[in-house]
Formats: sequence, C-alpha cells, structure tokens
Amino acid sequence: SGGLLVGMMLAAGCSGADAGSSDTSEATGAFPVTIEHVFGSTTVPEKPERIVALGVSDADVVLALGQVPVGNTGFTFYETGLGPWAEGLVGDAELTRIQSDSEPNLEQMAGLAPDLILGLAAGVRRADVRQAQRNRTHRCPSTRNRRLQVPRAQATDTIATALGVPQRGAELNAQTDQLIADTVAKYPEFAGKTGVAVMSFDGVYASAARLK
Repeated sequence: SGGLLVGMMLAAGCSGADAGSSDTSEATGAFPVTIEHVFGSTTVPEKPERIVALGVSDADVVLALGQVPVGNTGFTFYETGLGPWAEGLVGDAELTRIQSDSEPNLEQMAGLAPDLILGLAAGVRRADVRQAQRNRTHRCPSTRNRRLQVPRAQATDTIATALGVPQRGAELNAQTDQLIADTVAKYPEFAGKTGVAVMSFDGVYASAARLK
C-alpha cells in the first residue's frame, strides 16, 4: 500500500528539491498538489482519506479540518495520544496509537493502508523516509525547518493544502491569531514576560516552547 508523507512526509514522487512551498494548485484546493521540502518534493494526487499523523500535534490540525486520522502519535501522557480537547472531534471513529514520532513502526503504519502520512511536528529521520519509500509508503518532510520546529501557522497551511482545503487552513490560522491577540489584550500584566511550556515524555521533562 502506498502512503504520502507531509511535513515530515507526504507521498507520491520524491525528488531532490530543497524548499518549503507548493505549487499554485494549493490556492484552490485542486489536485494534484506538490509540496517541496528538505528531503525533496511530494505530490498528493487526490484527496487523502486514510491519514496517519506522526507529528505530536499533527492530528489536532487534521481533526480541526474535519477528518479523523486512522493512526496518530501525539502526547504521551494521554492514552490515545490526543488531548481531551479533541474528543468531540473524534466521535466514534477508530483510532490507532503509534508510539513514536521519531522512530515509528513502519509495518504498523503500512497495515493501516494510509494514503497520506503527516510528520510536521515529528522527529522522523532521513533514513526512515528512505525506508518508507522502499516500502511504497512515501514520506517527505515539508519546509526547510529543522525537526520539531515547524511553526504552527506553516504546519496548518501545509496540512490543509495536502488535504485539499487550503482556505480552511487559512481560516484556522486567522482564528488562532485573533484568539492570541484577544488573550494578550485581556491580560496586559503579562506583556513583556516570558513563559515556557513544559511536557513530560516517558518521565522526562522537556521544554516544548518558549513563549514571550
């Protein structure tokens, strides 16, 4: 079975390009859509239906765009990898937990018969991408960003483009930007201060983001 890997992966033919954009078809949501990235480029030939979300927060974007991934990694401290904020978007859909975003089980993913594998907020390695391509599970990271460092808005745009709903991705980013702006205005006492988001992974605490 073939699969496409966006972000840290997408599908259909990978070349040797090194960029972070897609062709003009993404403006309309038409297929095929080609996304260039640090490992080459990936073409999504038609709207994907079976999506694997390898990035920690990739599934959140997929759910917000109206689809439920057949497999996902996510946050280790939640049983399904998805936070309680996502429960209402999952419904009765069947989920499959993939344990690692950086060293995923390729056979497990192949068994899900994905037609798109997302890995923007993931730590997937070049060797895994090549192995996935040999197994006909195509994956390629999108954008020039380092692993786990794709900005929120850019990740949302890329995933929305791969799913054929770029306009909806733009709307989500606008809504999030407005929420942040409204929150900053509501709490002016935090202006100029710095905060750090900390998450636990396998009992080890790590700084996830530095907020200012």
